[in-house]
Amino acid sequence: MNEDRNTPQQVLFAVMERGSVWPACIQHCRRLTPDSVVIAQDADETPADLAHRVHRRVRTLASEGRTVGTGVIAAADGPRPEATSARVKIALLLLQSMRRGGVDEGKLCLVGSEAMGPDARQRLMALTGMLLSELTGPPPVIDVRFGDGTPSGARHACPHVSLEALARAAG
Repeated sequence: MNEDRNTPQQVLFAVMERGSVWPACIQHCRRLTPDSVVIAQDADETPADLAHRVHRRVRTLASEGRTVGTGVIAAADGPRPEATSARVKIALLLLQSMRRGGVDEGKLCLVGSEAMGPDARQRLMALTGMLLSELTGPPPVIDVRFGDGTPSGARHACPHVSLEALARAAG
């Protein structure tokens, strides 16, 4: 836990849509942000309910003086419009938490499986463009990955962690 009371505790916040694939890169990010929140969509949970559950958890973190440092959305390969709408809400919640905490190196990673179809890939890319155009202030760092991102070596640069942060963690 971060003992500096002037800096909010940052967490890795991962959201798993039903049918998504666990992003392998999360394990590397946990070295830098060991405090993690993982919310997986339940079998009977609607995308809107998932977004509401994420909202409640982000609000709880804020009440504790904590913010999202790294956000991950593991996207499923589904064409449902309600899933896309919920994904937008979740992404905005995670990015807003980063901004509230003044996180300079905060990143949002949108992860799809390697087998994700072209329409679903296009929706993730469109979400990135929408987020970058809608948010004010300096543009956030948003990475989009398709596949597991399995590291090939011990110093693999995780897609949503800066090289500077990796160097600090190693030093």
